[in-house]
Amino acid sequence: MLKWIAIGGLGVLLIVYMLESGIMEAFGLPAEDGAEVIYLSLWAAMLAPVILFSGMPFGRVFRSLATWVVIGVVLVVGYERRDELRNFAMDISAGLSPGTPVTSVSDDGRTTVTLKKGLGGHFYAQANLDNAEIRLLVDTGATTTTLRESDAKRIGIDPRQLRFVIPVMTANGPTLAARANVSRFVIGGIERRDVSVMVARDAQLGQSLLGMNFLGSLEAFEFRQDRLVLKG
Repeated sequence: MLKWIAIGGLGVLLIVYMLESGIMEAFGLPAEDGAEVIYLSLWAAMLAPVILFSGMPFGRVFRSLATWVVIGVVLVVGYERRDELRNFAMDISAGLSPGTPVTSVSDDGRTTVTLKKGLGGHFYAQANLDNAEIRLLVDTGATTTTLRESDAKRIGIDPRQLRFVIPVMTANGPTLAARANVSRFVIGGIERRDVSVMVARDAQLGQSLLGMNFLGSLEAFEFRQDRLVLKG
């Protein structure tokens, strides 16, 4: 077996010599194709001993190799089509759980979170507030992120210790809200610390809101048809 590996290695060295000396170009093979020839030759040098000395029937070896080739092709195609696959995954996750954030990192290392429009034409964000999952309705008209009293309880805020004295306007009309603080505010891969929020009674607020105090802390955010892109 070592003999065959040595023969394969000598074959690769011969090809490298032919490339460097210009012999292959003389036969009409462009220099840029030389790397592909070397790559294929290396694979041949490694696989030939396996096929010859594995003891397995040739048909079984061929099926195994074909399986790995298919896997390799799927991985390559998946990488080339990663944007389409990410959008497809987002469509599926948005249908199952509206507001699911999809995080990506740009070439310059900046974090981007994409939200898909939910039913009714609204954007939702599944956020993690002090280790509790809260679904927020994106509201660019809300100055401050505002939580329902029940959601505030879920993240550890005790409404009994709040003072509901701040006038606010909600979809149900004017009401009084209280100011509170969230130590850790996360949407996808974007995180903020010590975020000020408002808390309103459940009867006056049907859905907790993601307001401009969080959105304004981002580098940028933009609406792209049925998607909202948050740039951290």
